[in-house]
Amino acid sequence: YAFAALFALPIVLISRSWNVNRQQLKGVFICSFFLFSMNVFQTWGLEYTTVAKSGFLTTLYAFFTPFLCMIFLKHRYKMGYWGLILMGILGIFLLGEMRFDGFNFGDFLTVICSICAAFHILAVERYTHLFKSAWIFNCYQTFFVALQSWLVFLFFQSQPLNIEPLLNLKSLTFWGFVILSIFSSLIAFSFQVSAQKKLPSHVVSILFLLESPFAAIMGYLLLGEPLSVLAMTGCGLILISVALVPKFSKN
Repeated sequence: YAFAALFALPIVLISRSWNVNRQQLKGVFICSFFLFSMNVFQTWGLEYTTVAKSGFLTTLYAFFTPFLCMIFLKHRYKMGYWGLILMGILGIFLLGEMRFDGFNFGDFLTVICSICAAFHILAVERYTHLFKSAWIFNCYQTFFVALQSWLVFLFFQSQPLNIEPLLNLKSLTFWGFVILSIFSSLIAFSFQVSAQKKLPSHVVSILFLLESPFAAIMGYLLLGEPLSVLAMTGCGLILISVALVPKFSKN
């Protein structure tokens, strides 16, 4: 996020978008706090649970988002919409070929991560109108996440940071870092903010489930990772659930 913030700085300077008011800073900081918390709890949870369980439990934001909308915004949704959520989550379960071996501390942390993700989706919908440009909104969001990350890092990190693996500009480590920083942190979340200027939170949350089948398909195409019949069935259920959103969602 610090690297992404440095990359975003010229965008802010060129667009002359540094003159923001207190309300804008408050809104984007709240969004950044939930995004930061989501990353922390997911990473912390991975110390104690498996990647498959983490991936599945994280996607529970698709359920928590409309549930929070019902609590805080008094929204109501058709039964068909809840059916789509269950279908999508079942698809994630099959895609990951899940096997539950008990609920542990890491699973608990990952559930908190999914709740933070749901709050982040709601917060972005609430505050995205404060900025005309979604890109500028996310530039500030990225900066605040970087700031919070550094504060936590300095407090908990007992050993000095080793950046030697990033000094080789031809290494996969360096390019993986660049892709995570620029594409995943800066560009992807900018698209999210832009989309949420028009789409309600409960639709966005179920669209995010497409991350899993895209990851599986790219893993198959680019890394040669096998896709079992069970995993392909899961991909199919997710795609169907997303495709039916316009028919069964509230809007």
